[in-house]
Amino acid sequence: VFRNWTHLPPSDPVDPGHARSTLGWTTDKTLAVHTGNMGAKQGLGNIVDAARIADMRELPIHFVLVGDGGERRRLEEYGRGVSRLSFVDLLDEEKYHLALNAADVLIVNEKPGVAAMAMPCKITSYFDAGKPVVAATDLLGITASEIALANAGLVVPAGDPEALLDAIVELRNHPGDASAYGLNGRRHREAVLDQRTAMENWKSLISSVVADRP
Repeated sequence: VFRNWTHLPPSDPVDPGHARSTLGWTTDKTLAVHTGNMGAKQGLGNIVDAARIADMRELPIHFVLVGDGGERRRLEEYGRGVSRLSFVDLLDEEKYHLALNAADVLIVNEKPGVAAMAMPCKITSYFDAGKPVVAATDLLGITASEIALANAGLVVPAGDPEALLDAIVELRNHPGDASAYGLNGRRHREAVLDQRTAMENWKSLISSVVADRP
């Protein structure tokens, strides 16, 4: 397996309070953040439903969807009136880095049935941020296997908003576990998803193929 490496250079952690203040995300709730494209593959109505359930249960969780895409307008309409849900426009690289550090939990969400297409590139950025990941995806898919390999978070079935919300609540209630997942993801990024490591793997493969030629 040859993984895409993270597009972000190695970065120092940013104090979450500073990141939230800079972005204007002032809240005492647990911030669960999803970044990237808002298209059909992401199935982000699942996150809207999770936020709606959080409203009904009056849970101290707030969901933030960062980015844009073909489904954003529909999602905003679908989420109208949900108080524990915010939409944020595309961010430049500096603010994107702040957004990752402002989060308590970073979300990967995939539509049921499409998870085997590819591992979302956002995972490499999530691991770099050192925050726990909650993935709503195919339990036997690429995304789930990478998170399990890194031991960097929790995986729940795609299309199950209650399971997504419960996983975030579990991390809120067990901050030690959340911190450990984040550190594990950061180590995985450095050891496996670094550009130099990935290129060395490619060079080794090419060298082995050349060596086997007559």
